[in-house]
Amino acid sequence: MDETTFSPAGASNGSKATNALMIVAVVAVLVSAGALITTASKASQIKSVGYVSNVDATTDVEVLAAVHIEFVAPATLNWGSGSVNQTDSAAVLDSVTAPYFDGNWEWAAGDAPVDNGMDGTGLILNNTGSVDVDLELWMEDDAETWICEDYAPCTTGGSVDVNVTYQLSNYEAGSCSATGGLTEWTTWADPAEETGVGNGRLVCDDFNFDNANDAIEIHFQLTIPTATPPNPKSTTLHAEAVENV
Repeated sequence: MDETTFSPAGASNGSKATNALMIVAVVAVLVSAGALITTASKASQIKSVGYVSNVDATTDVEVLAAVHIEFVAPATLNWGSGSVNQTDSAAVLDSVTAPYFDGNWEWAAGDAPVDNGMDGTGLILNNTGSVDVDLELWMEDDAETWICEDYAPCTTGGSVDVNVTYQLSNYEAGSCSATGGLTEWTTWADPAEETGVGNGRLVCDDFNFDNANDAIEIHFQLTIPTATPPNPKSTTLHAEAVENV
């Protein structure tokens, strides 16, 4: 408040009160100063001793296993268009060696596999996680459904049965330790394994995660009977990984 609002009497009383408080404050300071002087005097007679204080803290972190695999793009095998020579019982296509089909396959001019991205490299699968894994594969369709569309003359009526086989190899050395050998052509013989009903097929029981040794290559070979229905045919290959323990 402005000083002009106080009456002289109030100002006088207020001054006394203020002075009293000020005196007390000064006395308190003086007493403290006296105590300080006394303490300092006594402290000069005490021998100084040094101490070290140790305080410990802990830091915690938990690193979990990362299970992750992925196909390297483009994750597609494309044999183009063609037909089985009617004088033969079946044609064989694979993804390993150009021209990727045998002499029983008559490919459509301008649409040969070599023109559709096939380069002798199969599907490349990487272990991009942080642990070794067991690798299982399964296909959405079995051979009879994928190629023959369940057409009986194609599935059982010919002298050569429809068939799909796969071949696994190390794209980077030491990537996989497989129980059945890495370079053998293996038939998808069990319908449950072919279609992924229940469990997929174990193809690698120790798929390495080390960056220099974490890529495998998967090739396929198809046996296509003469009686195969003439339609576009496509299916999906699934890969599943479980931590190797």
